[in-house]
Amino acid sequence: MLFSARILLTLGVCLGGMPGCADSGASFSVTPLRGKVVVNGTPASAGIVTMAPVSQSETKGDPGKPAVALIENDGTFTMTTYQPGDGVIVGKLEVSAGSADEDKPWPTTLSAPIPFESNRKISAILIEIEKNGQGKIRPLP
Repeated sequence: MLFSARILLTLGVCLGGMPGCADSGASFSVTPLRGKVVVNGTPASAGIVTMAPVSQSETKGDPGKPAVALIENDGTFTMTTYQPGDGVIVGKLEVSAGSADEDKPWPTTLSAPIPFESNRKISAILIEIEKNGQGKIRPLP
């Protein structure tokens, strides 16, 4: 329940262009990224994926804008940072996924964000959330 509220707040702030997620004027390279979320071996039928950049010393504390995506009924998603479907900021990210509806929780919730490093060689990923709340990410062809 707390996770869903946090994701909805992040989505609202980032898509609404409010301070904290607005483009700071810094130039960040993005790469297209799509994927699928599987919970306990079954595709998630709805929800939200967020990918928040981790601060790097060369960006002087501004890690860039988080990317968000709505999960479709088949578990698939396409990440958006600045424009629909443009992808995620290249570099180290923390990935979260969860139900967007408190009345329809997932059978298992992700216990912590999953570390992931995006690059131009990976355009599709599988996010697997296991019964113990642990998550892992692997590239898809």
